[in-house]
Amino acid sequence: MIFLSFADVKANTFAMAREKICMLIKEVYRKYDFLLAEGSLKEGETELFSRMALPLRGKKS
Repeated sequence: MIFLSFADVKANTFAMAREKICMLIKEVYRKYDFLLAEGSLKEGETELFSRMALPLRGKKS
C-alpha cells in the first residue's frame, strides 16, 4: 500500500497547487520505480505503472 497525502500542498493558485501535486506524484513513482526492474508487478500493473510514469518522467520538477 502506498500512502500519499496532499495536506502539505499549499498554493495561491490552482496551477501552483497542481504543479506541487504533480511533483509529489513524481516522487512516488521514482521511489517505487524499482518494482518495474525486479518484476514484482503483475502484467496489468506493469502496463499501468509504465503508462502513468512515462509522462511524469519527461517533465522537469
